[in-house]
Amino acid sequence: ENLARTMERARRNNKLMALFFLDLDRFKLINDSLGHEAGDRMLQHVAEVLASCLRGTDSVLVGPRTDRATLSRLGGDEFTVMLEDVGSAEDAALVAQRLLDGLVKPLKIGDEEVHISASIGISLYPMDEVDLDGMIRNTDMAMYRSKALGRSTYSFFSDDLNASVSARLSLEGSLRRAIERNEFCLYYQPKANLLTRQVTGVEALIRWHCPGRGMVPPDRFISVLEETGLIVQAGAWVIREACAQMARWDAQGLPPINVAVNLSARQLRHPHLVALVRDTLCETGIEPRRLELELTESLLMEDTEGNRGVLAAFRTLGVRLAIDDFGTGHSSLAYLRRLDVDTLKIDRSFVMQLPAHAEDAAIATAVVAMGKSLGMKIVAEGVETPAQADFLCALGCNDMQGWLLSKALPPELLTPWLAAQHKEHLQRTQSQR
Repeated sequence: ENLARTMERARRNNKLMALFFLDLDRFKLINDSLGHEAGDRMLQHVAEVLASCLRGTDSVLVGPRTDRATLSRLGGDEFTVMLEDVGSAEDAALVAQRLLDGLVKPLKIGDEEVHISASIGISLYPMDEVDLDGMIRNTDMAMYRSKALGRSTYSFFSDDLNASVSARLSLEGSLRRAIERNEFCLYYQPKANLLTRQVTGVEALIRWHCPGRGMVPPDRFISVLEETGLIVQAGAWVIREACAQMARWDAQGLPPINVAVNLSARQLRHPHLVALVRDTLCETGIEPRRLELELTESLLMEDTEGNRGVLAAFRTLGVRLAIDDFGTGHSSLAYLRRLDVDTLKIDRSFVMQLPAHAEDAAIATAVVAMGKSLGMKIVAEGVETPAQADFLCALGCNDMQGWLLSKALPPELLTPWLAAQHKEHLQRTQSQR
């Protein structure tokens, strides 16, 4: 009855629910060798562990109350867990792993230490389009699959879902190790003045060279860093490494290079972000104005007191601020006027079809005019053709960034490229004189 009601709520509210079958591994052996009293003690211990690992709104099978974790056995050594309002399959997997981890600590029964493990089967509703009996059957089959895989694990009923969740959790584990093992590196994409083509700075872009996977594209792992909170650690490394690279270029005799670094929402909310930036600049000896922090338009639209305080602290520090991917959010002119931002970056989606696409041309024209009126520097992203560059230059756009100039390069390739660009600029300047 409880499961039927939960499934109905999930269907009606368009929410995901998960059903777990949890079966203790080798319980019969413990029950037979140590006696039924020891078996009962073990079941009580498991019930306590499950209760401590679950949220108050989760229920562990049948009980009239759902405001706390209530426990019951289906029979023998089998428990059932129902999770309501599950965000995703990955969330259900994390709960299952939490239950398994909770059972790892051995239980002392008399003079014996009993090691407990369990096999868990999981099905999701309404993702798995089944009725109540089908839900129970699928979960039971998934549980037996876990036993077949070697016990002390969990399995989803869907093979596709199993593969997806396994890949995601494997990726998350690899990312945690990547931070510990310094597997990340930075590539840098140059920016140049549209009129003179002089290099004005670079944008630092994180890359991951994973042993066994090779170079992993950013769109495969950035969102995982963000969702797991690992972006705070990875982002701190990016800031430190970008400033250290500026110092290395200075030591090599290159003209001062400004570097832009992207900030995520989690980083912006971190209480030690400003101190991290300040300390890094002091340690590397980099002038604050040479570091530019790029924030997305949607992030800046979150007009919270915390955000305003952090932005004000950066302004006091002397660090430059940029609005990245402008045009993809819903900024108002009044709000932009209140923001003390140095740079406006036109999103590449409005540059790709210039100058032929009339609507994109109108948008680019309006953005450049607006940014100029607010005293901002305008940078166009994704410039790939001379026609795009010429059109943007005619509008009064300041800088360009894109493959027409250069793709993102590692420092060992970018350093000679920068030196060559600087030499060419000096030659052009002298010839003009």
